[in-house]
Formats: sequence, C-alpha cells, structure tokens
Amino acid sequence: MRLILVRHGATEWSAALRYQGWSDVPLSPEGLEQARLLAERLRAEAVAGVYSSDLARALDTAGQIAAQHRLSVVSLPDLREANFGRWEGLTFEEISRQDQELAAAWAADPARIAPPDGETVVQVIERMNRAVRRIEAELGEGTAVAVTHGGAIRAFLCHVLGVPAERLWQFQVDAGSITVLEFHPAGAILSRLNDTCHPAVEKMERER
Repeated sequence: MRLILVRHGATEWSAALRYQGWSDVPLSPEGLEQARLLAERLRAEAVAGVYSSDLARALDTAGQIAAQHRLSVVSLPDLREANFGRWEGLTFEEISRQDQELAAAWAADPARIAPPDGETVVQVIERMNRAVRRIEAELGEGTAVAVTHGGAIRAFLCHVLGVPAERLWQFQVDAGSITVLEFHPAGAILSRLNDTCHPAVEKMERER
C-alpha cells in the first residue's frame, strides 16, 4: 500500500504555536487555501480512498481532496492528534511556566509521560496503527490519503522507521504538507517528507 499522509491546513492556533490536540479548532483562511492547493496537487493521483481524523480541521481538508476524486471521506477517530489534555490551547512557553517539572519530563520522554488528562506518544502510535491496518485491509495495494495531524504523523513515522519516540520532534511536519510511505514486506519506505511545494507548483502553472 502507498499511504499519503496529509497534515490538515493551518488554524489560528497552529499559527500561534498553541497545542490543539483534540480541541476542534477550525481551519483559518490560510488553512482553507492550503486545503484547496492540496486537493489540486493530489488531483492526478490514483487515490482509492480518502480517510480523515474526525476533527473539523482535518475533515474540511479531506473533503476538498475527496471531491477531486469523487470519493466520500471515511472518518476515523484513530487518526486524531495526540490528546494534550489540560495543556490544549497553550503554547509550550505557557505550559513550562505553569507545569515546569512535568513539561520538562514530558519533553524528554513523551513515550511514557503524558500531559495532564492527555495521552502518551505510545498511545498515539497504537491508534495510528489501528487506523492504518484498517485502511490497508480495505484498500489492499492501492493508494490511500489519510488526513491527520502533525504530532500523529511524527509519532507514526518514529514507529515505522524505528526511531525512538522521544525524537519525534526531529521530523518537521508543516500545516498543509504531504508525507508519503510505501509499505513492503521488509518494512516501510519513506519516499516523501513534509512536501509543501504545491503552492509553488500552482504559481508556476499560472505564469506559463
């Protein structure tokens, strides 16, 4: 299976570097434009299915992609962002002021330490695995699009590439980006990471 992981478009919270988690924050005007550009970029792909987190910012991004392929979006709660619990809506600077010791411990070991009322990276990986197994069972060797979230993508990349979970921050996954994994019996191949060149592609096409 070929899996195109899409991070949803930008929101007001992501622009302000606020942890969104399970909070249902809508796309900003910039995010809506990113979703449109993503849909244009993926129009030529032979997409067999479009799946999405059940949060609005992901569903609205996925809807534009699915429309290009005359497909319906399959909503999968397992594709949600990490649950940041009581830290949602805050920046890391604000979190560090409020919960200095716990914030430092979580940053050093997010695989085993969770935000207050939140979840660990291991729990996120377990959810993402369930989602991807379901997608693979339904589509087999086809190309699937899964619209999800930055933290969820980072966590899943750590898992499939054998990277320690505490190093997930070393993967940059921007809003409106494309990351592609190809699954083989010997393991997953990362063929594209954090690709955001679609606005540039559109600009070049307009100027031809």
